[in-house]
Amino acid sequence: MRLGHIIGVNYAAPLNRGLYHWWMPVAPDAGTANTRVLRDLVYHEDDGTINNPAWSYSVQPHGTLGPALEFSGTNDKVDVSDSGSMNMQQVMTFTAWVHPRSVGGGSNAHMRYIFNDESGGSATCRWSMGSAGNATYDQRIGVNYNDGSNNDTQSTGDIALDAWSHIGTVTDGTNIYFYINGVQDSSAAYTITPTQKGNAWQIGALTTTSREWDGWLTDIAIRLEAFNEHEMLALYEAACQGYPEELLRATKPRRLKSIAAVAGGVPVKEKHYRQMRSA
Repeated sequence: MRLGHIIGVNYAAPLNRGLYHWWMPVAPDAGTANTRVLRDLVYHEDDGTINNPAWSYSVQPHGTLGPALEFSGTNDKVDVSDSGSMNMQQVMTFTAWVHPRSVGGGSNAHMRYIFNDESGGSATCRWSMGSAGNATYDQRIGVNYNDGSNNDTQSTGDIALDAWSHIGTVTDGTNIYFYINGVQDSSAAYTITPTQKGNAWQIGALTTTSREWDGWLTDIAIRLEAFNEHEMLALYEAACQGYPEELLRATKPRRLKSIAAVAGGVPVKEKHYRQMRSA
């Protein structure tokens, strides 16, 4: 099924609406040091430094523009420096492709972190698989917006092990909505406005390299808009089939050239570059 062929789905709102950050493993730009990075493809350019995760072409979801990062579950993470553009908001849409191999275990280690800025037990936001101290939630999407108190909440459905899942959370100031593979899984009341901590951010682990992710991650994005169920389905379909022009136009041409250089990824056509240069 091709994007836009689903009856009743409203594609009027561009998929790049509110696009704030979009991290993807890509090759370095020509002329730079031979270092692989987790590239932030939108204008803020808050790139991540890869500390130990492996570059993986053999395991990657359909439609992504580059490889995935493989995390071993031990001392692997990506560091993203804090900046003014890393301030999180009450209204957000978070999405990522995840492929976990195993769940956490034992007390608070039940969580495997996807994206967080926790330091010294304090965080602005956290997205994880699992929830602190409760094995029942081991495979559920966990979220915590911290306003001075912990506000853990979880999806009802599980993230599959040993398979790719496109996960998403949407907060609109009143509720939180959980999505798995484009379909709303559950929702709950959630009115939290996160308090900015000013900590550095990590992908795939806690700051102290505990609660590490075991498996693969890629295509992590944050939007400062609350997507509705139709838009979330459209975004999932786009992620499965290669992203449409309207989303690619949100990135810088220089950064898309880096993606195009990645062997094994979905090619970005030259017309995208020409149209973005003239935009």
